[in-house]
Amino acid sequence: MQTSYNDIIPEEVQQQLIQLRDVITQVGWTVGDLTNYVIRHNAESGKWITKEVIYSAVGNLVGKASRTVREYAMMSAFYPVEHRETYEILAFDHFREAMRLNDHWREALDWCMEYAESHGGRPATVDAMVARFAFGREVGEEKPDAVEVGREDDNNNNEETAIVGDSRMVVYALRQARSSIDMILESNPPAEVREILLMVVSLLADIGTRLQIEKE
Repeated sequence: MQTSYNDIIPEEVQQQLIQLRDVITQVGWTVGDLTNYVIRHNAESGKWITKEVIYSAVGNLVGKASRTVREYAMMSAFYPVEHRETYEILAFDHFREAMRLNDHWREALDWCMEYAESHGGRPATVDAMVARFAFGREVGEEKPDAVEVGREDDNNNNEETAIVGDSRMVVYALRQARSSIDMILESNPPAEVREILLMVVSLLADIGTRLQIEKE
């Protein structure tokens, strides 16, 4: 069953939520930019302070976990101001999930913008973008302001589509796992922990290679 946002959220509340979305996005960029500035400032000052220590210090001041600050900094470094302006109607989480798609980040954000052009200026949701580009699921066009309520997954996809979707989901999960491991490695863990993590990285790379071969 389809229902519109107007059936769920009063219009005045919708406007407040949209404003909050823009504020959250700007806060994310600002925290990331300031964190990267602090990193450069300390490096230029000759201070041997690790990035992890900086992430923790910034996190303590803004009330965020160090891993969140690290992600904000990575996003700010990944997206220069001109890219942020090009996709300014998108939320911070659009950028976050698109960055995890590696080489497909621009394709994903462009698709969200194209979706907005044909849907009353409202871009595709973050979930829809991830479903399409990370999990290989096609997202059907909907009416503007339409959301799905109580709809079960469509089981009519053929076997080939299901295999492609499953493979992309695994690849996406591998990228997430690798990102988490990289974060731990940057924190200079004990030698025995580092050795285990590097073994896991090797296994993840092997799985990714096997999936690519099977796909081809």
